[in-house]
Amino acid sequence: MEELLKATLLKHKEYRDRILLRDYIEREENKNSDKYINNNLIKVIVGPRRCGKSTFAFLLLKQKKVNFAYANLEDENLIKGIEGNNDNLTDAIRAIYGNVEYIIFDEIQNLDM
Repeated sequence: MEELLKATLLKHKEYRDRILLRDYIEREENKNSDKYINNNLIKVIVGPRRCGKSTFAFLLLKQKKVNFAYANLEDENLIKGIEGNNDNLTDAIRAIYGNVEYIIFDEIQNLDM
């Protein structure tokens, strides 16, 4: 299952990288985002489905020029790879991304605690 988890996270990393390569129109909200993301609190971006929450998060962190990980918990292979042990996920994230300052968990409500 460890290999499934790593392979799935590699696909998520490729998706993240494709999104980051695209050109986007800079939004006014992004210019003032430092005041929201420059602390150690967990951030939650809310909105309707398919409105660009993940892309917004990617662009905020791209602007900060930091290494960040992405895990989409809507992916059944990721859930299978965790096997009920959430430490498997953090270990696999470290193996794929190295040290990261931020992790974007997409659809985190799908994670059993």
